[in-house]
Amino acid sequence: MIIPYNLNYGTDFERALSSVFTQIGVDLNQLEVIAVNDGGPALSEGITERWPLREYLMTESRGAGVARQTGLNHAHGAYAMFLDADDMLASPIVLHDFFKASRASPDVIVAPFWGESRAGEGVDYTLHAASDHSAVYAKAFRMGYLKRIGLTFHPSLRVYEDVYFTSLALDLTTSITRLTRPAYVWRLNWQSTGRRDHFSMAFNDAAWLQSGRYRLQFIQSHAADRWGHDFYELISGLYVHAKKYPPSDLAALKDEVRKLMAENRQWWQLHDAHALVRRLAIDKAQAQNLKSSDIDDYLDFLEEQT
Repeated sequence: MIIPYNLNYGTDFERALSSVFTQIGVDLNQLEVIAVNDGGPALSEGITERWPLREYLMTESRGAGVARQTGLNHAHGAYAMFLDADDMLASPIVLHDFFKASRASPDVIVAPFWGESRAGEGVDYTLHAASDHSAVYAKAFRMGYLKRIGLTFHPSLRVYEDVYFTSLALDLTTSITRLTRPAYVWRLNWQSTGRRDHFSMAFNDAAWLQSGRYRLQFIQSHAADRWGHDFYELISGLYVHAKKYPPSDLAALKDEVRKLMAENRQWWQLHDAHALVRRLAIDKAQAQNLKSSDIDDYLDFLEEQT
């Protein structure tokens, strides 16, 4: 279990650790817990004495992805799971389910997870499917599989790093075990990366696209047969993402689009590429009840950056 943390951002480390070390039906001696400090204050002696964990300190904050990779680099177990320090496992039998599933040695084990959100003066819960490709939550990755395909968290991604890692891990294997019981609670923390500053991360379309661009680079070198398909999915997905979250920095987004189009020029220049992206983008917009009357403007925008 790898837990990145930065105490400057509202972590609840005691609750997170308690949810791990109160698991039942498993031998906790088989569990390795690695805490990675992402450049903030170190854990108190009380925590490190109370809980059997190993702590690694980073001298500067480089984001959760680099912290998670640091944990992976020091892990010895057959599988790696991730828990953010402001979250918790959903029940005392989560690890029992994962340990049981690991006996068949799938490349990835996935489970549903709960997401907390504000509901008036209280909190509401949304169940995210086990098929979720955007977060490392409620998933276990076989270390041998990650090593075989050479998958690591990208060192240049401070945000959307989990989308990069998780989508690649799931898309490049058919050896996946899906559990039915929710395994994780993504708790409501207004200081977390995804929620602080009024959800500013969502409007950083350039960072979202950069994550997708790095993902395509990995696909090109490891699974070239799906390179074109994933390019069209990404460029049509950008249309919907930008409609939902208008870019906070249009110049930065244009720069990322120019890089993307240069790296994937061969797919954009195919005679039916524009029509395909148009259809995919409209379908994605309709699926989310978004209007697509400006789709031709979007295609012109792409062409201008080519």
